[in-house]
Amino acid sequence: MSIENNTTELQKILQAVNELPEAGSGGSSNVDLVALIERDVTEFKIPGDATVIGPYAFMSWGSLKSIVFHDDITQIGNYAFQSCSNLNFDALPAKLKGIGTMAFYYNTSIALTSLPGELQHIGYASFRGCSALKITTIPASVTLVHQMAFQECTGLTEITFEGTPSDIYANSFNGCTNLLTINVPWAEGAVANAPWGATNATINYNYTGA
Repeated sequence: MSIENNTTELQKILQAVNELPEAGSGGSSNVDLVALIERDVTEFKIPGDATVIGPYAFMSWGSLKSIVFHDDITQIGNYAFQSCSNLNFDALPAKLKGIGTMAFYYNTSIALTSLPGELQHIGYASFRGCSALKITTIPASVTLVHQMAFQECTGLTEITFEGTPSDIYANSFNGCTNLLTINVPWAEGAVANAPWGATNATINYNYTGA
């Protein structure tokens, strides 16, 4: 079931999304987006006027299988899609800059292969438990990979950092048992906490893509 063409429901959702604070703002919301619409909805298209997906927006929406983002969304808030275990999508918004705390926590169906080129902040446990995640690169724009950001993402096998983040937490890749190669463009010791929890990985320093 899709509500893309249900004008009344989309108006409710657009209002709810716009009222929610941005990722990392520390705010919370009394708006329960899931309660505004039928819980058996399996497909959802984000309204074109929304630029922020607020905290808790789709949290624990078990029936949700498909979501369509538009490219002008810049923030996905804390817990926005936590425990949406059946959710999968082809791409994140092209202009996305921040992914909040536990935004996609234990979304075991997400088989995403890339991250947006403008992304800066990968939040605390944002992709923890996303065992089907298949990304291979961390964009040059990323400055922070937070604690447990990719913990237990067992689908990861090789990661290439295209730039040099200011901070990668020591447990960012904890439990990524199949992550065997991490390619980085910096010299050994330039970014602290290596191997960032990826205990099975070999780190190739000063990597140029050759």
